[in-house]
Parts: sequence; C-alpha cells; structure tokens
Amino acid sequence: MIQNFAKSPIILSLLLVILHQQVAAQNSDYGVNVPTQASISNPMQATQAPIEELNEQKRPPVEPETFDPVADKDYLTAMFKLNGSKQDNDYRGAIFYLNKAAVQGHDKAREELAVQLLFGDHIGRNITAAIEVFQDLSARKGYPRSQFYLGFVYASGLGAKSNQAKALTYFTFAALGGDSLAQMALGYRYWASINVVSSCEMALSHYKQVAQNVASKISTNSVGTVINRIRIYDEEEKVSSQSQAMLDDDLVQYYQLLADRGDVQAQYGLGLLHYQGARGLSIQYDKAFYYFSKAAESGNNYAMAYLGKLYLEGGDHVKQDNLTALKYFKLASEKGNPIGQAGMGMIYFYGSSVEKDFTKALKFFQLSADQGYVEGYFMLGIMHFYGYGVKKDFKSAVKYFN
Repeated sequence: MIQNFAKSPIILSLLLVILHQQVAAQNSDYGVNVPTQASISNPMQATQAPIEELNEQKRPPVEPETFDPVADKDYLTAMFKLNGSKQDNDYRGAIFYLNKAAVQGHDKAREELAVQLLFGDHIGRNITAAIEVFQDLSARKGYPRSQFYLGFVYASGLGAKSNQAKALTYFTFAALGGDSLAQMALGYRYWASINVVSSCEMALSHYKQVAQNVASKISTNSVGTVINRIRIYDEEEKVSSQSQAMLDDDLVQYYQLLADRGDVQAQYGLGLLHYQGARGLSIQYDKAFYYFSKAAESGNNYAMAYLGKLYLEGGDHVKQDNLTALKYFKLASEKGNPIGQAGMGMIYFYGSSVEKDFTKALKFFQLSADQGYVEGYFMLGIMHFYGYGVKKDFKSAVKYFN
C-alpha cells in the first residue's frame, strides 16, 4: 500500500519534510505550545487544536445533491476527454460537454469550468467568473474543492485583494472536507510558519491525511509502477509534434516487426511500451502481458519481473495469482534483476503466498537498492520509518528517501 508513494514525488517530498521535523525532535527536547483559544480570523493566532477536534466543528447546512443522468453523462464524457491518455485528449470537446452539463445545472461541471477559467486552461481566462462560481458552490453546496480555490485566490491575491485570514479559513474548511490540496497547503503553512504559529504536530496531522488518502487508493498487493525507465530507443529530443507522432508510429511498427521475428529485446520493449502507455500507445495490459510472456520464455529477466508485477496486481488482463507472481519474481531475482528483488521484498513484506518475514523483505529491498532501484530505497525508508523488522530510525529513513 504505502510503497506506492514512490509513484508520487509530491507525497514523498512531504514525507521528507515530516521526517526532518521528527529527526529534530529526536535530537532535542522540542515541544509545541498549543494555545487553548485561538482565532482563525487572526492568521498569527490560528487554531492549534488537533485535527480530530476540528472535525467535530459543525458545518453550515448545504443543499442536497441532485442527479440528472443526462447532465451527468455529459460531465463524465468531458472528464474522460480532459483526463484521457495523450492520444485521447480532446480539450475542445471537453469544454463543449462541460458547458453543456453546466447549462443543465450540473454543479461539478460548473466547478471544473471554473478551474479552467481561473488558470486559462483550454479556455479564455476569466478570474472574476471563476471566483463567482467558487463562492456559489462553497456557500450553497459546501464543495471542498471550491473552498480550496477560494483559499488559493485570497492567499495569492489573484483576482481578489489578498486576505490571509480568509485564505486560512477556506483552506481549513476545504481540508475538513477532505481536499488533499488544502491539506497540503495547511501542512506546509504550519511547517514553514506562514501566517500561523509553527506547529510540527499540525503539519504532520495534515500531511498524514494526504498520505492516507493516497494509500487508500492503491492496491495493497501492487508493487507499483517502476520509476526508472529502460531506454530502448534513441532520437532527437526537439522535434515537431507532427514529426514526433510519425516517429512514434514508425518506432512501434519497427519494434513490432522485430518482435514478430523473435527479437527478445523488441518483445520486451513492446511489452514495456504497452505497460506504461508510451510513444503514442495507450496502456494495454493484455498486450503487455503477451509480449512480456514471449520475452520471458527466451530468458529476459526484466520481462520476468514485469510478469510478476502483472500477476501480483491482477486485473482484466490476467487473474491475480500470488504464487505465479512469486515464481516470476524469484526467477528474475536469481538473475540479479532489481525489479524482481523488489518484488520478492514485497512478497515477504506483505506475506503474499508466503509467511510474512520482514528480515527477508529487508534483505531483498537492500539487494534492489544496491543496484540503484528506487523502490528498493523507498521500501528501506518505509521499514526504518515504521520500524518493520528493524529499530525505528528516522535518520536512516531520511537517508533512504533522499
């Protein structure tokens, strides 16, 4: 679960901030004075109450959500076009469907349009109109995302007179509503003492909520997407988008030709392209599985490691199978593959098809890290941070995370 933070540099950076504070706490008698009566209206005397106490505050009544299947379908279509893979992105179509849903009174569509208007993404910039929508949705529906952006507006003075007291108020309510950006903003403010009294306890509370939110969205069995990429082609970096598309298509066809002729590296390369969704290809795990299987049959240890990941994660492309994942991780690990070693570490760390063994997990993570594999380093940091199989040591955790 938590190992997949390696996929998010932001979360990893935030965790490092927290760790540095805890290291300082270990080396001194550092303490935090918590005022018993603090006022959000005065940014330099902001509330120091624990997050649990803030969560008990009563929120103003908001209008119940209404559901219009037609408007909701337009909204979902817009978000698919907005957030799709590179070749599926259709920003003009996304704005069209957002407008269509917004006209029908779909508040989430109105909110997304307001974000586009605020930054001028794919639509003409209109900060005043964006603020009006955020204020309406914040007051009428209590949307945390709108509250965050109002906090951002008042904090930055973008389109409104800077008012740090209002910014802190909106950030606080947005954070209470579960908005991760607001939680990170408050965490940083309390850590860096920006218009609030410095409090490591409050910073940790906010950052922890973000980390837990990310962790809850990640499969506990997932080894995670590999961070260090395998370079399988060389080319000029600065080319036009049209030339790049042609080059991508030519490369894929070239590797397809080689793979069909039994070239192991081409088979592995195509598997990786489909696994990561690179070079104009969408993520297609079934094709990745096919090419990794071909390459693994010829002894490619990276293909074996990725097959282990696919079996461990499971999905429509392949049935989840811890024993088969263990088989491929072991084969790759015996060939000295760092991804396979990290996979073996995960198997023993979570006790997937084997008895949980932190000592063995630590050994495999160390072997993986010794080859410079980022996930090996990250999991060593996790083990030292929480004291899994080793003595809890924040200094060592910081070292591994760095």
